[in-house]
Amino acid sequence: MTWNPEERKGAPIQWDVFPDFWRSIDEIKNPIRADLVRVLVLTGLRSLDLRTIRWDELSGLDGDAPTLHRPNPKGGPKKAFTVPISSAVAAILHRRRADNEVLFPGCPLVFPTINRGGRNVVHIKNAEEDALRDFGYTPHRARDTFATACAEAGVSVLATKMLLNHRDKTVIKGYQRLGIEFLRAAVETVTTFLLAKVGAEDEEESA
Repeated sequence: MTWNPEERKGAPIQWDVFPDFWRSIDEIKNPIRADLVRVLVLTGLRSLDLRTIRWDELSGLDGDAPTLHRPNPKGGPKKAFTVPISSAVAAILHRRRADNEVLFPGCPLVFPTINRGGRNVVHIKNAEEDALRDFGYTPHRARDTFATACAEAGVSVLATKMLLNHRDKTVIKGYQRLGIEFLRAAVETVTTFLLAKVGAEDEEESA
């Protein structure tokens, strides 16, 4: 008996439904979960990486060069990475920080919730949204959508892999070190591309 390895097939959210999908995020009753979905799409981060973000892992949020550090992503601490975040994502996080101070004052988590027992504040446990499934949304489909946008917006394969924290087995990576500002230009390019698909000039108009 022989086994043929299965290849994961990417399934991004289709562009023809993307504007309706984005507007439907507004209908999510929990504003923290709504912002979680928006940031998933605009960063391509893995769901757990995003759901567990703490405010002290964000640097420069009040400046013009914000970054996000993930100390324990898939693969463990040795795979820790730092990526720039776009101005549109920074705007969402500014709103989230202000709202959280009302809902969860002093909470270190960016995307907090109350656990089932109703006693402890914890990070959101999943990024699934039944109301968005008809658009093809799941957390990983959001990641596929970001990767597709990178390709269509002309972002290099290497920059895309670094933004997604994907393993790169090519020899060239050993000779190249892409700086954070190079990646910042890439993430702004793909964010602009995605928001153009929504039909908005910036996230604040589309959210």
